[in-house]
Amino acid sequence: MRGAIAAGHRLTAEAGAEILAEGGNAVDACLAAAFVSWVAESPLTGPAAGGFLLVHRARDRSDRLLDFFVSVPGRGSRRPPEPHMESIDIDFDGSTSQVFLIGPGSCAVPGALAGLEAAHRRYSTIPWPRLFERAIALARRGVELTPQQAYLHAIIDLILRHAPEGRAIYGRHGRMRAGERVVMDDLASTLEVLADGGARALYEGELGREVVRYLAANGGLLTRRDLADYRVIWRRPIRVPYEGDQFVSNPPPSSGGILIGYGLSLLDRLPADDGPGSASAIGALVEVMREQLRARGGTFASDLHRGGLAGRLYSEDYLRAALARVKSRETEPVERAGTPGTTHISVVDERGNAASMTASIGSGSGSSPRARIRRPRA
Repeated sequence: MRGAIAAGHRLTAEAGAEILAEGGNAVDACLAAAFVSWVAESPLTGPAAGGFLLVHRARDRSDRLLDFFVSVPGRGSRRPPEPHMESIDIDFDGSTSQVFLIGPGSCAVPGALAGLEAAHRRYSTIPWPRLFERAIALARRGVELTPQQAYLHAIIDLILRHAPEGRAIYGRHGRMRAGERVVMDDLASTLEVLADGGARALYEGELGREVVRYLAANGGLLTRRDLADYRVIWRRPIRVPYEGDQFVSNPPPSSGGILIGYGLSLLDRLPADDGPGSASAIGALVEVMREQLRARGGTFASDLHRGGLAGRLYSEDYLRAALARVKSRETEPVERAGTPGTTHISVVDERGNAASMTASIGSGSGSSPRARIRRPRA
């Protein structure tokens, strides 16, 4: 294999590795893996997902971030309907639970297809249809549920099998067990349409109109204008020095990159420990992670959109105060509940290009419009 890939499922990684072996670059491999993740990791991601793709191009050492996160629906609605949503209480471990709002009204404007196609136009060397082949075959043949996935399915079973269409995929008579096969013929047909027609099939074509019709009839807010007006945003990544290198990641309004950079800035200023994996190293990491959670409080969410958050978090005064709390173990414990709803893919190729993608459908809407669009016959 000409490079390396890490992903959330073996089949996802294998799809990218296959493209690398054919001479494709890191973005080619990331896209092929992403399409397979829609099949192999369907509770976490899919064509209606949103996400981010960070690309490093070796030839000019440039770094760009494609922001294709979901957006709020309802553009062009003269009198938006009351969104249809239901409260689902998910129990995680018998002592922690979280309420999820699901249903057609919870569906946002998808960005994944637009983002992946934009990346393909800018960076790819492999034809777009080729990158779908493994995903289409797996959706038709089915994917065996791993023990880890079966555990996730058990947690969010009330969401996955909320609608009849969901029960047809994830268990008609009860939730699926490890070793059973998830088959998604409708998704395979949708992937064929997208392989032939590109993102336009969703944002301007019959596939998108079918989704809008279904959601409109069931209390959703998504409109055809939402789809037609959706745009990918190209951003400059944040850069944080760490141990003589540069950490490059997703900038605001996403929260992950800036918080990781904040944690690395703290770790870089702490005294040397007894080595990786030592009790002192793990203890320092735990305290820094608590400090990261603490930083999310107050005006953090609004500051992500207002600007200036990086300047505040990375200022010497702010870092000194945080280091004092870390060293004195005064960071407050923060309870956090939630279920995994994100998948990640990271790829490097033999030429030094790199691509790192995060995508999510949250925990799903519990709504499953069946795709009846078929690929045109030659």
